[in-house]
Amino acid sequence: MEIYLSSISIEGSILKGENPLPIFRDRQKDKPIQSDGTLNKESMENMGYEIGMRILPYKLQDRYDRDRKIINLKTVVIKNDKLKATFLCEYGGRLYSLIDLETGKELLFKNPVFQLANLSTRNAWFSGGIEWNVSQFGHSLQTCEPLFFAIVHGEEDFLRLYEFERTKRIYYQIDFRLPENSKNLYAHIKIINDENYKKPMYCWTNIAVREEKNIRIFSSTEDIIYIYPDSVGSTENSIKKFGASKLPKTPFVNEGSYPLNFPYSSEYFFQTKKETINPWEAAVYEDGFIFFEMSTGKLRYRKMFCWGNLEGGRKWESFLSKENEGAYVEIQAGITPTQVNGFDIDANTNIEFTQMFSFANITNQNDIYELYNKDYSKARDKVKNIIDSNVSKNHLDELFYKYSKESNLKINGDILSFGKGWGALENLRREKYKLKESPKSLYFPKSSIDRECLTWLKLLEDGNLNEMEESYLPDSYSLDFKNELENIKNKNAITLIHLGIIYYENFLEEKAFELWIKSLEIKPYAIAYRNLSIYYKNKNEYDKAIFYMEKAIRIFENKNMIIDESFLVEYLELLSYIKYYDKIIYLYEKYNKNEKIAVFAARAYFEKKEYNKLENIFNIEQITIREGENYLLDIYFEYIAKLKSEKENIEFNDELIKKIRIEEKAPENLDFRMVKR
Repeated sequence: MEIYLSSISIEGSILKGENPLPIFRDRQKDKPIQSDGTLNKESMENMGYEIGMRILPYKLQDRYDRDRKIINLKTVVIKNDKLKATFLCEYGGRLYSLIDLETGKELLFKNPVFQLANLSTRNAWFSGGIEWNVSQFGHSLQTCEPLFFAIVHGEEDFLRLYEFERTKRIYYQIDFRLPENSKNLYAHIKIINDENYKKPMYCWTNIAVREEKNIRIFSSTEDIIYIYPDSVGSTENSIKKFGASKLPKTPFVNEGSYPLNFPYSSEYFFQTKKETINPWEAAVYEDGFIFFEMSTGKLRYRKMFCWGNLEGGRKWESFLSKENEGAYVEIQAGITPTQVNGFDIDANTNIEFTQMFSFANITNQNDIYELYNKDYSKARDKVKNIIDSNVSKNHLDELFYKYSKESNLKINGDILSFGKGWGALENLRREKYKLKESPKSLYFPKSSIDRECLTWLKLLEDGNLNEMEESYLPDSYSLDFKNELENIKNKNAITLIHLGIIYYENFLEEKAFELWIKSLEIKPYAIAYRNLSIYYKNKNEYDKAIFYMEKAIRIFENKNMIIDESFLVEYLELLSYIKYYDKIIYLYEKYNKNEKIAVFAARAYFEKKEYNKLENIFNIEQITIREGENYLLDIYFEYIAKLKSEKENIEFNDELIKKIRIEEKAPENLDFRMVKR
């Protein structure tokens, strides 16, 4: 197997920065989930457990645009005589491409552009390829961060992707192999909790395959759990509702094994039986091509996701790619019955499993006909027989034991691409306090320590943090230095601010409040005022929240500094809660007419009947619109209903708005609806 560094040139737009403010975790760690009464006890276990939004110590990644040009992305390539796999070094280790070298066929959905959009936990995400999502519910917190890639010398050399994940303080590694003469890509995943307490965990692999006419999805069972589409909201507090059924029928379509039958964005989870030796999922195409994924038993469950054939779903696919070139379906694999079923990784334990990604080409027309048998069970059995003819019964389990043993092999300096410096900083922390060493299979050289880590390196080495200018916004945040901050005798304002952030993130809100107030007595920092604003916002005391946010903004104004857009977004959101429409309009027109604050201005213009300005907002490009969000479209329908009521002298009410939603065609640039409402 060849392993080498390379790069790709692609039309795209890279991440241009991060939101500097600490985004505190959801005050509700566990979320309510509804069942329609058809779920069994096992399926409902831990539903909603620890799925509340959580980002710190990372920052939001919301600084990108849609102004695409030719860019170069660093890659690592592994290759044998059958397959070529290309990974993106600086964007979460995404498997960008998997090519059958004998035919030149791309086996995955490979996005023709690199376009970020607001679908991930930290905002920025891009479609295509295979991603391994570990630790926190949702897309990986490191989706748009560089990860470590290294060559490991085993019986045969292989590629290791690895990193230290800071939110849960776990390590993970993925060892990739392309054995000689094999058309199978193997990934051995290992999640390591080497501390003395259990931690909430999440683990799903997302595989994007091409969405083509008559694509059909199969797994080892017909038992599924589906989500009610109208329960998928755009807010963190939307309550999702689930039910159970048997494929091919679902309550929404008669034949659910064909993704293109769904008119709306849809997902269902295959409830693989516990005794299944090697769980699998396959995407079947009408030309006889089959892409399939298989794993050892730990990765038990499978999922299908599609965007649906409504305008909104089609819009999202093009929005993430090029017009009419972004169609894909995801087949996914996870440890729990659904993605909202949480679980814990126990203290001082590892989670390990092996995955295989492969394909088959069926040329016999009778065999292809059987793949499209109307009897789903018979068609599934045919797919299973084809997979079995390509993979012997004990093949993956035998490889698991071999790969598990080799997962402990050390990296002898052969790092191809560096991740962030936090793993190296953690090594120094453990060394200073004589704690357990980090896993020996992972190598975090001191040279990887970068600017983001310097504040915390200084604290570790010198025992203090420097005071800064009042407009100071931290390069980074950390939740790992609580004791060090507490032990500083003469705490300056910066120390109090960072310690307060740790307290607030860990639900010690009143202690955080006291520290932030105390910090202002020493030196008034904008970040402290802003944090106090969040404190009052979460108590629904909006007047006080606005008071402190205005204090924060005034620091920048007094210094004639540009106000970071993150302050304006939060400020206008607060003003919208108490309907200060005149002030929203004033701020929107004074500071920054970007689309992040335009959504608040749209409501204000509507309520103040400034319709010409409202129509201008309807023409903007929604760069960071959130998956499931329809805020501007909702206002558009209200606006059309209002015009109709005034023109025809009829009552403006919810019934009229509902009627307009049905009758009026939505503007294409506003219509991101994944479900008709």
